[in-house]
Amino acid sequence: KGNCFINAGATYSLNFSGEFSVHRNLQVNGVFNISTGNNSNSIKVKGDCIVDGTITESGTGSPVLVLEGMVSQQLGVKGQISNSITLKTNNLSGILLISPILINHKLEMVAGKISTTDSTLLIISSSGTIVADSSQSSVFINGPLQKQGIVASSNFLFPVGAGSMQRWLRLQEAVGDYT
Repeated sequence: KGNCFINAGATYSLNFSGEFSVHRNLQVNGVFNISTGNNSNSIKVKGDCIVDGTITESGTGSPVLVLEGMVSQQLGVKGQISNSITLKTNNLSGILLISPILINHKLEMVAGKISTTDSTLLIISSSGTIVADSSQSSVFINGPLQKQGIVASSNFLFPVGAGSMQRWLRLQEAVGDYT
């Protein structure tokens, strides 16, 4: 019911079906393999999440890393979140990025906004997606967002906004990387 620290040089792997709750901060300096089997584990973090190492999965499940604090949470990823891991935000008080982050799989926004700056950019790779609840006016990216690898045959919706209001921006028949 406290912090979870995975030190540099250490690997911690999970192979079960269920929830793994961190009631305070998650600090990953080593390797945190959140799903080694066919399970769709849910890792729920109520404090800050700092990843200087690697959060990954090596199984066939669909694991989810959930930020669901009651107060604003900080997210810093100087390392990487790799493979098919969904990053889910469910915090009405919001998420503050403290370093750039690259989403290679999926970002699912349920509640609250994610605040970014030019130096703490949220980057969605060409294979990455964003799912945001458009019925919730307070679910959006508050600051710059980059989508990489847009192709002419696809659309991309940027769930952006300002203050407390969501405003969607849609790119259609665009090609390349856009911020």
